[in-house]
Amino acid sequence: MSNNRNRNRNRNGRPRPQEHSDSHVQRILPFRFQHDGETFELPPAKHGTEALTGGDLIDAAMGDELGQVRFFIKMLEAAGPSREAMAALRAMPIPRFSNVMSEWMKRSGAHPGKSGPSSN
Repeated sequence: MSNNRNRNRNRNGRPRPQEHSDSHVQRILPFRFQHDGETFELPPAKHGTEALTGGDLIDAAMGDELGQVRFFIKMLEAAGPSREAMAALRAMPIPRFSNVMSEWMKRSGAHPGKSGPSSN
């Protein structure tokens, strides 16, 4: 069998699924995290960034570090998380909260061109 025929098949010998060639097509998934043995879900961070304005970002950038934290929390609230998810986030120690929020932003569309699966 020639190498050309093998390129169109995956390791199981099945044809590879077709990928979208449109660069504007992105699949943004909700983000999942765990706290106290329970799994919670946050809407994609992209929803939060789409709900805010350039003025919100300018205000945060021109302010001190606290202004940037306010922008981040505003983005979280604008994404529309459930009451249960927010309660879990509020109950976390700050280092864990910071890690979960950083991953939420990276993996669910808050940064241009970056999206990906959930993280537990």
